[in-house]
Amino acid sequence: MSVKVIADSASDLNEEVIKKYDIEIIPSYVVFNEKSYKDGVEVKPEDIYRWSDENDQALTTSSPNFMEVADIFNRYLEKYDGIVCIAVSALLSGTYNVFRLAARETGKEERIRVIDSKNLCSAEGLLVIKAKELADEGKDIDEIAKEIDELKERLDSSFVLDTLDYIHRGGRCSDASHLLGMALKVHPKIVVENGVINVAKKYRGRMKKVYREYVDDLHDELVNADKERCFLSDSGLEDDIEDIAVKLKEEYGFKEVLRAKAGCVISCNCGPGTMAVFFFRGK
Repeated sequence: MSVKVIADSASDLNEEVIKKYDIEIIPSYVVFNEKSYKDGVEVKPEDIYRWSDENDQALTTSSPNFMEVADIFNRYLEKYDGIVCIAVSALLSGTYNVFRLAARETGKEERIRVIDSKNLCSAEGLLVIKAKELADEGKDIDEIAKEIDELKERLDSSFVLDTLDYIHRGGRCSDASHLLGMALKVHPKIVVENGVINVAKKYRGRMKKVYREYVDDLHDELVNADKERCFLSDSGLEDDIEDIAVKLKEEYGFKEVLRAKAGCVISCNCGPGTMAVFFFRGK
């Protein structure tokens, strides 16, 4: 059975990975200046940071248009036996429901499986890559969906923020907490559990130190992780975390450490200086 794997742009897969695995990415939209722009196509994270900082306002995001998604589904259904489509957490975005509506619109819903990743960013991306590998093994859409639904419960998903400005502008942090956090140089660790995000810990100090403390706190989980691959994702960091990539490979034994940059949907809420490690927990 030939299966096409599709995901939304919140999966934050880079062009190299998209081409290697032949994945179709459907962009969400970022709204500012009273216009909508396709994530990663018509707008980049640096545009978001500049506009948000200049205007001291949060940008909003919106899901893909379901008729456009239905057209994409129909195009691939002409070439493939079925489609597996993975979406950012349904509790964080309307994209999952848009994909379901689009599948219904095609009139061929029985050939499409839409999966709620219960996650975001490159954690979702890990599921997308795995779905493609299963498709290449000849699994059908039901077999793929079953394995992905099981795998998503093993995702270890967290990230650490440099600035509170963006979650404050988006209404997820009060004025008082924002001011206190900035004064104390607080950098929260955010975890994604059951499709929602929560603060797990608060670090203080310079970010180079925070990034390393964050990874050290993951020690037990990393030791017991599935070693096939992990993602080291960030927004706007370069050499600052190169040693962490080396550590994940040499100290913790991951066969593949993939790098990713946060796209616009994630950047709207996290801002620059965010870093994340995503992996599957061992069985």
